[in-house]
Amino acid sequence: MLKTALEKANSMIGNNHPKPAWQGDEEMLLKLCALSSSLLFVIPKIMIYQSLN
Repeated sequence: MLKTALEKANSMIGNNHPKPAWQGDEEMLLKLCALSSSLLFVIPKIMIYQSLN
């Protein structure tokens, strides 16, 4: 979803313009944030599930 939004923004600006140097890093950072937040959500559930069994 975020990637398509970035692609739409790029196409609106125009593909002939060079991409900002930070854009790739920002996308990677957002992916890392999403991954870490999902892990923070999943790990406690796994621990609770294991303690119940």
